[in-house]
Amino acid sequence: MQQLSGHDATFLALDTGNSSGHSGSVALLGAGRTLTRADVVAQVEARLPAALCRRLAPVPLGLDLPYWVAAVPDLDVHVQEETLPAGAGLPELAALVADRHAQRLDRSRPLWELTLISGVEGRQALYLKIHHAMVDGVGGNDLLLALFGPDAPPPAPPLLSSPSARHLLVRSVASIPGRTGRTVRTVAGVVRRLPDVGAELLRRAPATPLSGPVSPHRQLALVPLDLAEIRKVREALGLTVNDVAVAVTAGALRTWLGEADALPVEPLVAAVPMSLRAAESSGGNVFTLLVAPLPTDVADPRGRALAAAESIRAARAAQGALPPTTLTDLTALAVPALAGPGLGLAARLGLVSRLRPFNLMLSTVPGPRETLSCAGVPFTAYYPLSQVAEGQRLNVTMFGYAGALHVGLLADAALDLDVERLAELMRAELAALVAVSG
Repeated sequence: MQQLSGHDATFLALDTGNSSGHSGSVALLGAGRTLTRADVVAQVEARLPAALCRRLAPVPLGLDLPYWVAAVPDLDVHVQEETLPAGAGLPELAALVADRHAQRLDRSRPLWELTLISGVEGRQALYLKIHHAMVDGVGGNDLLLALFGPDAPPPAPPLLSSPSARHLLVRSVASIPGRTGRTVRTVAGVVRRLPDVGAELLRRAPATPLSGPVSPHRQLALVPLDLAEIRKVREALGLTVNDVAVAVTAGALRTWLGEADALPVEPLVAAVPMSLRAAESSGGNVFTLLVAPLPTDVADPRGRALAAAESIRAARAAQGALPPTTLTDLTALAVPALAGPGLGLAARLGLVSRLRPFNLMLSTVPGPRETLSCAGVPFTAYYPLSQVAEGQRLNVTMFGYAGALHVGLLADAALDLDVERLAELMRAELAALVAVSG
């Protein structure tokens, strides 16, 4: 039995109104053998990691953070199957996944599902949906390797009996003195360091169509960016792969919003997750957020790339004024009985849209070097997708795999901007950076 951290539970609180806290991924399978649902079930059953064999056990009355308790997943429910119409391609796959991604996971079961999708340009795909409360982006690599890596993992530990609600309540009441002390220390530490944080962490993002309430529906675009081209830009300009990814996103957003006559004079602001995961870390969320301006106000592609790198560097320096665990410590103060209703009320009042701490989430995850496969069929591409919420109607997530940076562009379907066009503009922006880097 393991208690969720406050950071983990934050994603549970996103399951309110028209938002949800799960993440996902879409793997394209190689041509050749056609998998059946039974093939996928056999693979999962043989490799099922302990992280997927647990469910939520809330503390009565929501007086404390919930626990993970043992649960045997019913693979007849968790592994599903879909078939696209004849002639379907990547856009049709993205539309199907966007529809499924808008549906919440059943909290009475382990919080994941896997869908085999047939008919994608004569090939198949796998859509994995898993709640972000269970694992973050970098930690998800271990889960991927357990399910689809080249080496079978060791057997999962035996399942233990689940505690009673009374046991959870007694345990939570006994922890109150310790939690109270941690609360006082955490708040005092943050207040003490606020003068050192500076404007970088306190800036307000400009108003754009990306702010505002979200609908219950989603749109999704999937775009691969050639890592060889990204590395060429990196080497020519003295940047990192992440710097180039941020620059490509900034340039594409500049054109995208400009075409809609919605580009603000001020630069957009992105929340960029930064992993704090150590090698020995287990599941859950172990990251903090950098808040960084995107140089969408810079017209020149080369200058924009250099400005993007400087913006990330400055955001890291500003973040360094606070302990790296500040975000985790602060979220640990949340009480579930208040956190969910509080976020729901904030969404109804549009508080995040009014405060505008940032315009979008932008995340780059280094994927595994190993080739992933299911029942002997290799993955040729692996696209990530995350969450959107009130005040943040676009999420850009990138995952490095098989010589490409695979980008998942998830947006509110009610956003009057087409993410397929944004995908085109990202390809064009990378080409422009390659051209000026020669």
